[in-house]
Amino acid sequence: MSDRFVHHPDNDEAWGTLVFADENEAYEFYARYAINRGFGIGFGGCIKRTNKDSGAVYVHYVYIECHKQGVKNESKDVDVVVSHKRVEVRTGCQANVRLKIDKFLGGYVI
Repeated sequence: MSDRFVHHPDNDEAWGTLVFADENEAYEFYARYAINRGFGIGFGGCIKRTNKDSGAVYVHYVYIECHKQGVKNESKDVDVVVSHKRVEVRTGCQANVRLKIDKFLGGYVI
């Protein structure tokens, strides 16, 4: 089986076994999937951990999510005058992937 088949976004069986060398490779993979499904994506943040022995900080999880994730908080300041209200594009979409660093495999896994 070729890597192209295994890492193809439409191969549903392969999603649980994907290993990516870095965040960018995973981002490109999920971007292809998102474009095929009709939505855009962006980095959603990360969770960092501290190594107990060395004190080094490392990234434990990376989130890639739909660009329409979340909702806008309404301003609580009623005295603010807004000359032009922007159109809200966020809809609370929950489409996302969580990448975890797997030290044994040496890469990111979904």
